[in-house]
Amino acid sequence: GSGAVAVGLGGAGGTASDGGTVIFRGETDVITGDVADFDSGRLGVEKQRTEYAFVSEPDPDCTFIECFALIIPRIDGDDDLITSMGSVNCFESDCSVFVEAAIANGDIEIDLGPGEQWELEVLDADTIELVIYERKTASGDFSQGVVVQSIGGGGGNGGFDVAATISGAEKGSGALSVSLGGDGDGGGAGGIVDSFLTGLIETAGFGSNGLTVQSVGGGGGNGNFSVAGALSGASQASGAGAISLGGTGAGGGNGNTVDSVHTGAVATLGDYSNGAVVQSIGGGGGNGGFAVAGGISVAKEGSAALTVGIGGSGGSGGSAGMVTGEQYGNVSTAGDFSSGVIVQTLGGGGGNGGFSVSGDISAANKGSGALAVGVGGTGGVAGFAIDATSTVTALVQTLGDNSDGIFTQSLGGGGGNGGFNVSGSLTASKEGSGNLAVGIGGFGGEGGYAGAASSTVIGGALTSGDNSNGIVTQSLGGGGGNGALNVAGSVNITSEGSGGNLGVGIGGFGGDGGDA
Repeated sequence: GSGAVAVGLGGAGGTASDGGTVIFRGETDVITGDVADFDSGRLGVEKQRTEYAFVSEPDPDCTFIECFALIIPRIDGDDDLITSMGSVNCFESDCSVFVEAAIANGDIEIDLGPGEQWELEVLDADTIELVIYERKTASGDFSQGVVVQSIGGGGGNGGFDVAATISGAEKGSGALSVSLGGDGDGGGAGGIVDSFLTGLIETAGFGSNGLTVQSVGGGGGNGNFSVAGALSGASQASGAGAISLGGTGAGGGNGNTVDSVHTGAVATLGDYSNGAVVQSIGGGGGNGGFAVAGGISVAKEGSAALTVGIGGSGGSGGSAGMVTGEQYGNVSTAGDFSSGVIVQTLGGGGGNGGFSVSGDISAANKGSGALAVGVGGTGGVAGFAIDATSTVTALVQTLGDNSDGIFTQSLGGGGGNGGFNVSGSLTASKEGSGNLAVGIGGFGGEGGYAGAASSTVIGGALTSGDNSNGIVTQSLGGGGGNGALNVAGSVNITSEGSGGNLGVGIGGFGGDGGDA
């Protein structure tokens, strides 16, 4: 007889540290970048000019020369947008609306790079010129004005594992492999953050918020994968077993309470440069590791194979603390994706479950059996969010696209998605064989609930760009994670005597959404 056993365990991730309490008190003006670069306006260097003319449709009875005189540069596409009014005097009518309509429906295609802008100029009674400008540049990109933060460390990832065995004998052989992926470790919590600042804040560059006050939980470490394989062969009596468990993702750290009071004006000029941002953010849960299990057993008489694969579960998302933001002083932003005031509490999303694959083969001249079981990893439960409260006593103005004026939100995290599963079993025998394959797709995690959102505005909000809301106050529960698909199949080949096979599969259920 012969036997072999292999057991492997991936190492666990390291422990993260929490962020400490942060208290900031200041009375000072803060300016980053060269604001003087913007004295000439928010448009950059001129890049391209193109003329478009408004013309009447030619008279069907016109002479060749008369018709040829009307063949001048014009907008391609649906001419009705330009010619339906006949001759147009752009000094008396707003001809730009026709060009804007042609741009909106694709008759004129403008190839704009990041941060580039376009404007229209009227040249004469029937001609308009479209001008494209490069992104306005300034010194001080990625230079925020004031940053007050406490951030928990990210949890370490688990290590992977691979275990394999081979056994062979004339009579009686067995092989068993067990593999466990290493688990991730939890993210550290963000500390309490308290900021009180008086003074002007100005930033000029790209990606440069004026004021950022945050408590951020660290992300949970990911579980790692596991692979188990076993091979056994004998003239009589052979068995192979493989068990594989993916590592579990760890939970994200919690965001803590955040309080911010700022008295003074805030102005930002670059793209992706918000005026004031006050946030508590829960860390995202780590993802579960995938699992693969495979076994093969061959014998002249009496063979069996068993495999079990279970994907690692995703870690839970961290919760977010209560946030209070107060802004006393006007706020203005000029760039795209640059909101005026943002006050948010955001629950962390649950980690995704790891997928699983389980498969085995058993073959014998007489008597063969196999069982394959696979389960996809479950998605992690999302973190919840507490109350978000904003008070703005000021005028808030944004000029760019995708730039809300005042945005107050409590948002629960989204549940993690379940991991898919594939289970398969194959048996072959001249006489008497059977197999069973069972598979279950991973279940989705529940979404996190959201707290109350409250906003008090004394002053107003003015936005100029597209997709730029004035005042938004929201409480949104997080969406549940998706259940995963499952594939289970079995094949049995028997030339004589009895034989049978059965495959059972269940898809994973989706997680419930969170309450608002």
